Amino acid sequence: AITGTNYDDPNWTGWCDYATLVKYVHLLKIMTYTESGEFGPPAPHAPTDFFNAVYEYVKKTIPPRFRARVLVGANAFGHLWTDKDVEYVDFHEALLNAILHGAAIEEKDGEAHWQASNYESYFGSPLTISRAYDIALTQGFAGVAVWKADDGDVLQHYPKALGIRRAKLNWHIKNI
Repeated sequence: AITGTNYDDPNWTGWCDYATLVKYVHLLKIMTYTESGEFGPPAPHAPTDFFNAVYEYVKKTIPPRFRARVLVGANAFGHLWTDKDVEYVDFHEALLNAILHGAAIEEKDGEAHWQASNYESYFGSPLTISRAYDIALTQGFAGVAVWKADDGDVLQHYPKALGIRRAKLNWHIKNI
């Protein structure tokens, strides 16, 4: 997605025509969670402003009749930065490291975050998935695709298929 943010990398933007692709697929997963990692300093993988800009772009480029084919991407993985290295971690490893280092976990810019001495981690959380779920529900997208839910492949959730898409939904993951 071309977002107009500092996350627009020429290697990743402008080459994919969502409006054309969506006509020929059953589902189109939109990835919004590769904006930090081993290549840079500690930061969320899908900061809120970037995440929102991606879906504004999707809404502008994909006609409304095809939005039911779009899955909103959410990450469940993260990274652990130290003063010497960056390590990929799944959700459970990120939690374990926070506990082992005595760090408090907070929500920061759409993801879970903790910091203790020379360690810092951002990783997807239930709130990250809830943010994706809310966009899917309110914008008419098909559902959510969670990447690396327990270091496996992709866990997909289709509210429409499961009959839980309603005009008013009072239950949200963040209320658990």
